[in-house]
Formats: sequence, C-alpha cells, structure tokens
Amino acid sequence: MKTVNKFKKSLLKGVTMKTTNSLVIIILAFSIEFISSEPMYILSSSSDRTMKYWQISDTKCIRSFTGHEGSVRFVSISPDSKYALSGSGDNTLKYWNISDGACIRTFTGHDDEVNSVSISRDGLYALSASNDHTLKLWRISDGACLRTFYGHNREVWSVCFSPDDRYALSGGDDIKYWNISDGTCIRTLRGHATSVMSVCFKTDGQFVLSGSVDMTLKYWQLSDGKCIRTFTGHTGSVNSVCLSSDNLYALSGSYDQLIKYWRVSDGECLKTLAGHMNCIYSVNISSDGKYAVSGGDYGSLKYWSISEGKFIKSFEGHEASVTSVSFFSQETSFKDNNSASHIPSKTFSVSPNPFTERLTISLPSSGAIYSITGQLIMKLDKGKHSLDTSKWKRGVYIVKSLMECKKIVKVK
Repeated sequence: MKTVNKFKKSLLKGVTMKTTNSLVIIILAFSIEFISSEPMYILSSSSDRTMKYWQISDTKCIRSFTGHEGSVRFVSISPDSKYALSGSGDNTLKYWNISDGACIRTFTGHDDEVNSVSISRDGLYALSASNDHTLKLWRISDGACLRTFYGHNREVWSVCFSPDDRYALSGGDDIKYWNISDGTCIRTLRGHATSVMSVCFKTDGQFVLSGSVDMTLKYWQLSDGKCIRTFTGHTGSVNSVCLSSDNLYALSGSYDQLIKYWRVSDGECLKTLAGHMNCIYSVNISSDGKYAVSGGDYGSLKYWSISEGKFIKSFEGHEASVTSVSFFSQETSFKDNNSASHIPSKTFSVSPNPFTERLTISLPSSGAIYSITGQLIMKLDKGKHSLDTSKWKRGVYIVKSLMECKKIVKVK
C-alpha cells in the first residue's frame, strides 16, 4: 500500500559534521569504494519498520534491523562501516551495530516524523530533518541534541553536510544553506514551485542539486543562490536525486515510476530506466557511475546497469515501500573466521595525521596515495617515505597498501 507518498530520502550519503577550523576526516566507506569500484552491498530502509543489508551478487539479505515503531524513512552508514543511523516515523533516530543488528542508542527530541539523517565524516555527529519543521544536530556518543535549526515553515524532507563539513543543506518548503557552528541560515534558495524532496552537494561544496514535487531538478550556485539549470522530463514528483562521484551526471527517481540519468552540463536526459510499477522514493549511483539502485512502493528494490541502460536484478524481502537505498562496499564487514588470509600481515604507518607541510609514510609493500575522488596522486615503493606536501591542496587523501587503507588530512 502507498503509505509513504509523503516521504523522501536524500542523497548525499556520505555526509558529515562540523570541524574545528580546517577539515575533517574521510569516511572509510569512500576509500574502499574507489579501490573496489564494483558495489558489493546495498543498505535499504522501509515503511515495514525495518532496515535490510543485501549482498548484491546473490540478492541475499544478510541482516534485518528491527526496533522502530514506525516506518524507517532513511538510513546512513558510519565512516568506519561498523554502524548505521536510521530516522523513523516514530519521531526517533536509532544507532545500530551492523555486525549483530543491535540497537546501541535511540535519539529522542523531534516532535514529529524524522525524514532524513546523516553521519559526520569523523563519525561523531549526526544531522536529522523532520516533519516538525526543524533540523537537529546530535552527538552520537551520548545522544545529546547539540543544536536545533529553525527556519523552515513546513516539513523538512532532506538534509546533508557540505563536503568540508562546516555547512548543511536542507530541502522542504524551500532550500536552506546553514552554518553548522551557530545554526544560522546563510542563504535560502527559491525557485521550485512546491516542496523540495531531495538535496545534495557537488563535491566542491559550491553547487547543489535538488529535486521537487514540481517534477523538476534544479542545479544551483551557492555563492549567489542562482539557479543555473532546470532539468525537465519527469511527469511526477522528483523524490530523490544524487550526483555521480565526478559530478558530471545526475540520477533522479520519481513518482512517475522512472529513473532518469542526466548530463549536468546541459541538463540533457541521457537515459531513462523503466521497470518500477509504482512510485520511486530513493535512488543512488555507484562510485564508478556504472550502476544504480532504486527503492519504491510495495517493497520494490532494484539494481540497474547505467552504462547499458537496463535492469539487472530485484531484491525481495521488504513488505512495504522501500524509502531509502545506498551502496556499500565494505568487504570486511561480514568476514568469517576463514577470511584471515585477506587481511594484510603488516600494517603501514602514516604520520602526522592531520599533516601540514610534510608527510611520513612507512609501507610494508608498494602502495599509492589517492584523492578523495579516487585520483592517483603518487605511487610509492615499499619502505619509508618522507614527502614534501607543501604544494598539496588542503583536503582528504587516502593511502593504500595491499588491501589496507588509511585516511589522512591536509589542514594547511
């Protein structure tokens, strides 16, 4: 039954939190995704009050999470891939241990249904958006609400952090751009004819994408709040939008039962994926841009090849609308005792972290340094290295050796 036509889930998934004065730490899920680009798992939430973890290769449900008393509207994975955060129609958030499905903590404080949640890159904080017209910032360790963001006049459907973790974006009666440190609204983006159901940042933090009940997507410049481009083609509410990791393409899911794949530079629809028989509430694109996952009414959860423009497989198990979907490629999350051979026998070291003008790395085997987007910075031989990083841009980098990854941060 269509019990969820008011939802929406956002994208960004991969989101984050306030930093001190410079930067924050990268989420481990990202570092693993660009090393093994083909997605291996899907995390979904549903109005059947559950979350489910799926293995893509055989469509097996690895684990179900139960405990909410209302529909689970959105779910986000922690940076270390050990935990999940969910927001529900029972007005609460819950923090889960993925390995055993136990609920570690429940967050209370919203006066109405929670539509969207996300976890900071350091894994310490969370944001939530609610029908009570507010956003809330939470400390995960004890469930304390640190700040409430006021300014929306109706339900808030989507929330995400900026890539540098200092700002937040929310979608509801309009789009609002927030300063996380003090909770002030920096800018309101107006142009959609009605409610905004999904918002996400471009990785440079200067542009954002939105989807609306008015059947359009819009691409905005934050510096002046100008709408640069409108994407038209859907014939129903656009409930979910996301950008590819290279920011060149966008994906959208709609009440018109269609998924559309867009070129951001000119707003052209390059592909339409048809196969859902009812409303689509959530879409997500894999890190390599080749695959998509979508969730919709009647427990519909589907996996697609974007490059071929075709449906690949369905996942059966949810008993009601699938409200949120995301890819997850953490191979070590469900290893059994026979998997020890996959773990490196030696652990490399990186110091200091965060680094400034020099970086010392000791590797047990050859390795490499990548940017957060997966761009190769340099290859390294086995042994100790002292690197001059004075010309490196401030940001997050990944060091890889064997199958091990470590996050490092250039702070200036």
